[in-house]
Amino acid sequence: MLPFKKEIERKLNNRLLGSIDVGCTSDFEKEEHLAKPIDHQHVASFVQNIADQSCEKQLVGVAISVIIDGKESSAVAGLANSDSQTPVSPSTIFEIGSLSKVFTSLLLAVSASKQEIDLDAPVQSALDNVRLPTDRDGKPITWRSLANHRSSLPRLPDDLLRTADIENPYAHYDDEMLYASLSQMKPLRPIGSQSEYSNFGVGLLGHALGKVAGSDFHQSLKQRVLVPLQLGDTATETGGEAPDQLATAYQKQGKPVKHWDFSECTAAAGGVRSSLRDMTRFLRACIFPGETKLADEIELMQEPSNLPNGRPNSAWKLRKIPGGVIMFLLVLVGLTILEVFKQWPLNYWRWPLCLIGVFGCRAWGVKWAAIAMFFLPLALRYFFGVNFKWADLLLIGLPSLYVGWVWQWMGDSRDSGHLAWQSSKVAGHEMLWHNGMVGGAASFLGFVPKLEVGVVVLTNTQTHVDASGIEILSELIRLEEERRADS
Repeated sequence: MLPFKKEIERKLNNRLLGSIDVGCTSDFEKEEHLAKPIDHQHVASFVQNIADQSCEKQLVGVAISVIIDGKESSAVAGLANSDSQTPVSPSTIFEIGSLSKVFTSLLLAVSASKQEIDLDAPVQSALDNVRLPTDRDGKPITWRSLANHRSSLPRLPDDLLRTADIENPYAHYDDEMLYASLSQMKPLRPIGSQSEYSNFGVGLLGHALGKVAGSDFHQSLKQRVLVPLQLGDTATETGGEAPDQLATAYQKQGKPVKHWDFSECTAAAGGVRSSLRDMTRFLRACIFPGETKLADEIELMQEPSNLPNGRPNSAWKLRKIPGGVIMFLLVLVGLTILEVFKQWPLNYWRWPLCLIGVFGCRAWGVKWAAIAMFFLPLALRYFFGVNFKWADLLLIGLPSLYVGWVWQWMGDSRDSGHLAWQSSKVAGHEMLWHNGMVGGAASFLGFVPKLEVGVVVLTNTQTHVDASGIEILSELIRLEEERRADS
């Protein structure tokens, strides 16, 4: 057989087997097998637009980074300091709040990888000078239960709440207070039975991991996580930043506030500070663990846990309403009662109150109650002929549904089945995510492992940025799905 004929048959056999001979494939065949490219210029423009709009509406400064198709795009907007008019840059340092917990869980995974601990073993073995509480069945607090918020410890201990400076609540809480609180504490429910978000528990986790490493949380996190991932801008110990590098903290109204300082036994819950440059590198490590020195540990951190009783968090989460919100609802109810029983002409006062509830309150429960108080009387009268005043009386019970508790929607599903990561469905895909907030900053990081897309949002304003993160991630998912569908 002629040599060129053998070559042709070989190529045909390769085509039939689904392989591609790159060296001998025509340009037409290459185009046929190439996936549709991502328009990274569109991605960059989309992200920058979100950043600009966020600062126009409510944020003082914001920094955003995304990863799609293996490439990074970032955007910054607004000011790191409004007095000096210092703009936000990729090297600006932000407080990331509870997003710190995923760093703590990575430190936990490192200790497990080194076989220093077993995730399902009691934490007690690492703490000789305090007796940790057990539940009534004698079940101990484990490393995994602390990371998954299933230790049955409260969100915060009573002694911290009693003694905290509201402008800097965690700085004073030392080891002595931690041990005293633990020695008197009883679990809220059987350990491991269900999720109860606990800053106290994660603070304890970081403190115990420092003991295991033979140092403290600050040093162990730096040596075992930050240095291997080359996160030079990231730290938990305050005071190391250049004066013009740390973003000034602001309340929602743009009023400057104190930065929050964290003690060694609370830093694991919210004390990390980082830059967009570092958080982009961390996001990339989460999406592509194989590119890092901590590949096994990052993969372990993302693995679903075999939770006791198989009871992940439901999609709805109960939260207490602040006292000011309760007062607003009580005033609304009181005016309605006076209108019905005393014949007071208060209708004109109620509509402004409803508008205040919709636009002036941050709790969504209050917003929906105010909207219902505005429209439901009209609907009952128009469709069912219910007397307008008696319709109002029926609505007295509506805001009471929100007094003390409010339902907060967090996506299609939510659980704590990974080490610190929350899990939700976005556009039909599992997203691993976490957010954070302190007195003058907020953060969000989320990614879809299956599609290898992700986003991180940092701001120096006390305003949730989850919605912006989800909006960006949804667009990344759409683009990546289109690219793969056309491949």
